[in-house]
Amino acid sequence: MFSTSFNSDSKSQRKAITIAITINDYTFETSKDFAMFLSPVIKQYFKKNKNSSCFHMQIPDLINPFFRDDYVYISLLFRNKPIFINFRNKGVLSIIAKELKIEELNNKIQLFDDINDTIINNETIILYSEFSKLLVSLNDTNFEESLIEVKDRFSQIDQQFMLNMTLTISETIPQQIEIIIRLLITIDQQKQSNIIQNFVSLVFEDILNYVHVKPACFIIRLLKKENILSDDQISELLYKLEHQKYGGNKSNSGESIIDTVIFRTDDVKFLITHHDTTGDNPDYYFQILKHDDLDSLIACSTKLDFSSHMYAQSCDYDRYMIFSRNHYIRKEGFSFIDICAYFGSTKCFDFLLINNYEITQQTANFAIAGGSSEIIRKADQENMLKISKIMFSYAIYFHRYETFEWLLEKLDCYNVVDYPNNFPYPNDTIDFFTLMKNNSCLIETIKCYNIDTMLCLLSNGAPCECLFIYSMIYDNFYLSKLALSMKHRHGYRPLSCYFGSEPPIHIAIFKNQIDIVESLINEYIVNINDEWNNLSPIESAMQLGHKKLVEILYSHKNINISPTILDSLLYLSLKGNQIDLYRMFQQKKPKLNSVNKNHQSILQTAIKFNHIELSWELLKNPKVRCFIEDNMV
Repeated sequence: MFSTSFNSDSKSQRKAITIAITINDYTFETSKDFAMFLSPVIKQYFKKNKNSSCFHMQIPDLINPFFRDDYVYISLLFRNKPIFINFRNKGVLSIIAKELKIEELNNKIQLFDDINDTIINNETIILYSEFSKLLVSLNDTNFEESLIEVKDRFSQIDQQFMLNMTLTISETIPQQIEIIIRLLITIDQQKQSNIIQNFVSLVFEDILNYVHVKPACFIIRLLKKENILSDDQISELLYKLEHQKYGGNKSNSGESIIDTVIFRTDDVKFLITHHDTTGDNPDYYFQILKHDDLDSLIACSTKLDFSSHMYAQSCDYDRYMIFSRNHYIRKEGFSFIDICAYFGSTKCFDFLLINNYEITQQTANFAIAGGSSEIIRKADQENMLKISKIMFSYAIYFHRYETFEWLLEKLDCYNVVDYPNNFPYPNDTIDFFTLMKNNSCLIETIKCYNIDTMLCLLSNGAPCECLFIYSMIYDNFYLSKLALSMKHRHGYRPLSCYFGSEPPIHIAIFKNQIDIVESLINEYIVNINDEWNNLSPIESAMQLGHKKLVEILYSHKNINISPTILDSLLYLSLKGNQIDLYRMFQQKKPKLNSVNKNHQSILQTAIKFNHIELSWELLKNPKVRCFIEDNMV
């Protein structure tokens, strides 16, 4: 018989009420307070039935046609009305799993516990999490203290990973761009580490791949102002942009083109050369609201043209324009009250409310992005806080962990709405089940290095299968290795989630992650010959110039090198001037007169890439013909 006790708060004068909980035919007694804590289902029941001393829960089936492993539906009180119990209340789920012998549920609970414990106890991942928090909270007041921390505590962070994180946070929280770049410039000057030039390379790469073009152009203008970039370097960037083919590229994160608008070279040139450098909005009203200048706002309100329908212009204010790319913004500009919500200008906000300005859903979104708890609370009091997916996204992007938890608690856990084929649009309301069923929030936490919120989602039942693949895409390789290390633990399958149709081994090769590739082919036994975009893994490694990976894949017992792949490898080795690899591939005794995917023979390829000695060597070979399938050398 399972039993538990609950010590009531000593300050409470209420006597603890003992009630009976029955799950199917199994009954246990506990205090009413503890029973209500176990599950929102029980809590709701006793709120409606305050005088009841017993609770009965019948579980006819474990029902979930879409994600049976992840969720439990319980039919209670009303037929055909499913009730969802979430993993915030693992106690009652453990009881159900134990007494009804539901092994898969018990495994799922243990898996979430293990993942959280593993992440929390990984010093490197927690260090990265702390660094992301430093960048998000960086300001003039704590700048010197943060600089010391970066040079001391965070000095062991891999520079490439640190710069990727820095660029991601600059793009998602644009008001941090200037002070983050100031931090990088200071570190570069003091440590002579070339960190700023490596950062510039990442920014250039994003522009060349049409990823986050607006924030990247703002960064370039800022670096030019600080004499970090010259006109010649910018001209070279524009030249490369003008002479490359559009589309099909990948960013430094490995992601395909994600901007909805493909910028032309003229657009990029305009953004770099014709916009303001500081980002200061010349709009008078905007500056008043941003700095919460109530006296000036009151003075303006006496003018005849002041009304509740006025908008502040922001066309030249890039940081705000960058932020607004995720909003449905009026062409006229931003509502006064929305600007106050974003910047936390509470005095001006209250004044506008008195003067008939209305709090809208947009206002609530801006308040969450800005992190003003007071304005968020007022929006809630006005019943304008319609919980939506976009709110959770902003809480993640802007690292508003407390706001995220608060939003999660406000979701209706009782009336579950199932969306089997399509999830709500960003501005639609969302329920707890749908939020957890869709992995987009968890992916956003990985992208933004928001470990705290990631742990919160995982502990509430978010599908953890996407951890490996998306931590690879967003360069969090420590998290990728951690996910792989949990092989077969409680039924966990880290390779069950794909990024599009791209096999995991190709992503690992693209990222040049030798340890992960070796783990995939030796421990997970992935298909070492799995093609993607008409390239085998070894061809991808060869094309990217990852020599060590080529050697590892070539020597693997399961490698299958067909004549076509061999011709391709010979071509790529000559193109990349890797003669030692060319000699290694020659051991497979290729057909010297065959034509590769580029319709060229080995001799033609050697001549094309100026390998004079090899060309003569081939010409002296009597088996080599100069005329092959109408291709003349």
